[in-house]
Amino acid sequence: MQNKVTRKILESYSNQGIIIPVDIKNKLNINNTKSRRKSNSNKEIEKVNIQSNLNRKKELNQISDSYENQKTLLNQNTGPNNNEIEKENESLNFNQEIEN
Repeated sequence: MQNKVTRKILESYSNQGIIIPVDIKNKLNINNTKSRRKSNSNKEIEKVNIQSNLNRKKELNQISDSYENQKTLLNQNTGPNNNEIEKENESLNFNQEIEN
């Protein structure tokens, strides 16, 4: 009974990718085929995760570029207007000084 429980525990460790010494495997007759299948599926999942991360990075870069472009356009649009307002204020101040 205890041997059966130990084998189940070690099989679960093996399925999680934990390395079990060969002599213990041989004593309890533990097979590693499940862990191999699992590791292959993990590799596929990892590939999908990497691809989705790359896609997210591209989307974020596009959003960032779009934001920078909008910011630049906004600065271009507001820049001359601010200069014109400052010039008008200067001329008004100058005119007020002359009147005084």
